[in-house]
Amino acid sequence: MNSMPTAMGGVFRAFFQEYSIVRAKWRLYERLFGTPESIDLLNRHGAHAFGLIEDLLIKDVILCITRMMNPSRASWGDPANLATLLSTSRHINRWPWSRG
Repeated sequence: MNSMPTAMGGVFRAFFQEYSIVRAKWRLYERLFGTPESIDLLNRHGAHAFGLIEDLLIKDVILCITRMMNPSRASWGDPANLATLLSTSRHINRWPWSRG
C-alpha cells in the first residue's frame, strides 16, 4: 500500500479494514458451526442460545457485505465501499507499479 496513490490508499485501507472484520466474523462462524460434530455439541448444550448466535452472525456478515457493496454513503457515511474504491481507482492516471 506504500506505493499506492494517496487518494486511493485511504479508501483501500478503510475497505480492507471492513473486509478484515467480515472475515474474522465468518471465521468465528465456521469454527462454531463448521462441522456436524460441533453443531451436535452446541445443540446438546444450548440449542436456543447457539441458534441465536448463529442467526446473528449470519445476518451481521450479510449486512456488512451489503454495506461494502452499497454505493450510497447515506447508508453509513464511510467511503469504505467497493463503489468508492473503484471510482477512486478510475481517477488515477498512472499506477506506479505498472511502469516498465
